[in-house]
Amino acid sequence: MNFVIGKDTRENTGELERTFAQVFKSLGVNVFLLGTTSTAAVSFATRAYKATCGIMITGSSKPKDFVGFKIFNGNGLKISDEQLSAIEFKFKNLSTINLKQKEGKVYYKPYFNFEYINFLKQFSLIDKKANSIKILADLSCGSGEELYEEFCMALGLKPFIAHGSFDCDKINQTFTRSVLSSKTSNFKTQDSFGQRKNNKNFFDFKIVFDGDCDKIVFFDSNGNKIANEKLLLLFALNEKQQGKKPYLILGPMTNSKLFEKLKQENIEFGIVQDSLTQKKLIHTALETGANICGDNFGNIVFMNNALTSDAFLTLIKFLNIFTQNRDLVLKVIEMPLAKRFEKKIKIYHKFDMKKFEEVINLCEFSLIDKGKIFIRQNKFLNEIEIILETEDESLKEEIFSFLESFIKKEKLNWVKI
Repeated sequence: MNFVIGKDTRENTGELERTFAQVFKSLGVNVFLLGTTSTAAVSFATRAYKATCGIMITGSSKPKDFVGFKIFNGNGLKISDEQLSAIEFKFKNLSTINLKQKEGKVYYKPYFNFEYINFLKQFSLIDKKANSIKILADLSCGSGEELYEEFCMALGLKPFIAHGSFDCDKINQTFTRSVLSSKTSNFKTQDSFGQRKNNKNFFDFKIVFDGDCDKIVFFDSNGNKIANEKLLLLFALNEKQQGKKPYLILGPMTNSKLFEKLKQENIEFGIVQDSLTQKKLIHTALETGANICGDNFGNIVFMNNALTSDAFLTLIKFLNIFTQNRDLVLKVIEMPLAKRFEKKIKIYHKFDMKKFEEVINLCEFSLIDKGKIFIRQNKFLNEIEIILETEDESLKEEIFSFLESFIKKEKLNWVKI
């Protein structure tokens, strides 16, 4: 068997990488160490090297204190929750591991990221205008630090980088703020050559990557966030203009205005109601034959090109349209979405989630057809995100006032966003 292993920039990923390599080697597995790279690059490597399994050691968009694993099968597809449960069950019930007599080998791939970027380059339709495009990238002190400058060089872009340094104490801080906050982002700008650009509108747009570069958030030239729903619409409209038939799979927290616009444009779409995970979106897209899937947290998957979300591929697809049909980009960016109001509460270990869900159901009932309310639990930070979508200001005040009384009764606190 051949395994490929990649990692992000967290301090303990190197130690885990070495442990994995040693254990798998002793089991007769050949291990290819990719070094610091992106999650999508590991998916690519499992296919390129005909590997049995791919493992990305990462905390993804979580803060620096957390680390985990993303596991891919030989097709470059993340294994399902059901497959993962089956592996855990077998592992817990395994009495011994039969070691093979012959040890595997460990191969280091110091130039793997060049291979990956060369793979990405084939999707670029960017012409000579690319050199005039000015993008400011905040790499969240993650894997993008290893890839971004080489990526820009391959596409003919000049790399402007914000917060450009390896600093695990700050990993994902900017990305986490950017995903749910609609406030203007405060980018401290510094390009690769050490020149500072203080002009507010100097950049055409700005981007933020998460720690393992599978999620990306876009901002316009004024620093205002471009909702991921708008990007999904942009890619679908572009395909439609090219005479293709786009088919989207979307998450349940997608803004309702996107659904209305897709219906107006006669673009087919489906909604995965029971999950907030990228894996469910991808598996549903495979089952239905959809060619694009994504959510409002920065994940976009182009099913004809990859089987996982890839910030770099999303950026290429965006640039392809930006250089060839800028009017379409501006039209989509200016499209209004339903108003959303976001709050977070800090919860304790034995918090009664069922009771809270009953309260949310009451809020949902009071909204009727005037909006939606979503909740998303972050078990790592012991927080719950509450997202209210409505155009009715008085109804908004009424619902948050109702939630405030519940929060006081349960002795909880709002979290400052």
